[in-house]
Amino acid sequence: PGFHEPVRSDRPVLILSGPFDPVTPPPFADKVAAQLPHALHVIIPEAHHGTSGLSHQECGTGLIAQFLERGTTDGLDPSCIAAMARPPFVTDAAGFTALLQSGDN
Repeated sequence: PGFHEPVRSDRPVLILSGPFDPVTPPPFADKVAAQLPHALHVIIPEAHHGTSGLSHQECGTGLIAQFLERGTTDGLDPSCIAAMARPPFVTDAAGFTALLQSGDN
């Protein structure tokens, strides 16, 4: 009977979302987080339904690892998420070479 009711839990939950996700955008995550008092919703500014292609992948994976190790969202610092970005749009060979040499690919 409660299949369509929101899930409620006191368990810690880390929710990651991105504004370019057409399936589960941040407003949907906000609705979920509202039912979970120990949830931390982190919006990755340039993410889609994942983070592939973004720079500084270690930030997202590090945040997830810290959450799993600690078992809580308390004290998690997602500030490095702001550094995760899409690579520049390259229009020529010189720009592509510079991108490869930058290490942000």
